[in-house]
Amino acid sequence: MNKDKNFEGGSAFKGVSESEDGSYFENKLTDSYLENELQMVEILKESIGQQNTFDSANRKLDKQAIHDVLEVELQEKLTRLSDLDLAASRGEPGISLGFLNTNESLFDGEPDGEMFFDKVNNKSSLEWGNEILIYKLSGLPIRFLQHTVDYRLSPDTDVNSTGFIRSQNLLLNPEYWINQENDIRGEKSNTLSCSYVDSEINIMHGAATSFFGVAYGFCKIEKNSLIGVYKGDGQTANNVGEMAAHNGRYEVESLDDLAYESTSSYNEVFLRRFDANNQSLMPDFLITYDGFYSDQMVEHAKFFNVPIIDIERNSYVLKQLEIAKEKIQAINSTSQYEEILGVLNYLKFSSLDIDAYQYLSDSEEDKSKSEILNNYFIRRFNEDEIRKIKEIFSLEKQKRPATMKKPKLEDEDF
Repeated sequence: MNKDKNFEGGSAFKGVSESEDGSYFENKLTDSYLENELQMVEILKESIGQQNTFDSANRKLDKQAIHDVLEVELQEKLTRLSDLDLAASRGEPGISLGFLNTNESLFDGEPDGEMFFDKVNNKSSLEWGNEILIYKLSGLPIRFLQHTVDYRLSPDTDVNSTGFIRSQNLLLNPEYWINQENDIRGEKSNTLSCSYVDSEINIMHGAATSFFGVAYGFCKIEKNSLIGVYKGDGQTANNVGEMAAHNGRYEVESLDDLAYESTSSYNEVFLRRFDANNQSLMPDFLITYDGFYSDQMVEHAKFFNVPIIDIERNSYVLKQLEIAKEKIQAINSTSQYEEILGVLNYLKFSSLDIDAYQYLSDSEEDKSKSEILNNYFIRRFNEDEIRKIKEIFSLEKQKRPATMKKPKLEDEDF
């Protein structure tokens, strides 16, 4: 289960689980939710181990190589706070600095509930006693890992589960991040799930967002801390115990692939939480979107002594939209198949809405036309542009190489 969606969330397994052959696991139910979750962790490890036995020796080598590449990318590509400071000092577009003065009323009498914010020219203008530094981003590229703390984001989580209780405790008291209690085996959970966000690709569907919880941001990843990478929810039972790096799976081979090919509203980057000295990974900043601030956010920022990065998502979507329009206009009947496919892939995998892409490709028949036409994505294109996109779909079908065209079989429905 993706703990970006739910800190230390409930087990990915509910009650009694079935194996592939239809038989039930032994010791179906236990008296303790935690004991049940521990069993599920062992089952998950065993399952992953069985999958590995089917891999060839070359595949295992490939897996280690992919792990190493992804870990290096995480260490090199994530945006550091020093990068933001440099951009702000240079006056680069798409970033401004400000502060939240926590001596002021949080809502400052504003009817829309926005917290008191004041812009500054540089960090030296801040009085660090009561002010929280805010980086407001409105177009400057950024890459980061996000872990959202909000037990309410996963309605299926049982209120008595370890995950629900831990998430609730953390949201109410940030000190719990450091002083997490031991599990039934006398161990702390040594795993953490995040989501990877690249503002230029998946700002709208990179990570689960919450306007009730707090989102931790990470930009410094230690060596040997990466366990797995998943295009959607990895179904990782990571609320208890330990999982070694060799137990994870890697569904992509680069961070760009992860950002472009996410299969849901978030992806999952599975990390080891404690280092060799038993020190916990700590948030480098908090993340919020579109000017939302809360009391809990202030409490967590002050406890960890970190700034808040406030991302105005619409500015990134508009930037992607302009790129999409340029790509669309560049296509004509003489365009090569690879060019056509590149445009369609950009529309499909960028933060522009996938439902609208399905509508334009005539594959979303279950949704009413009026519902799709009210779509956030569709409304950003004019009628001529929508017509051009549909023509591009037709061109793709015409120019698709014969080797890629799937023959229709009589039993295709089976």
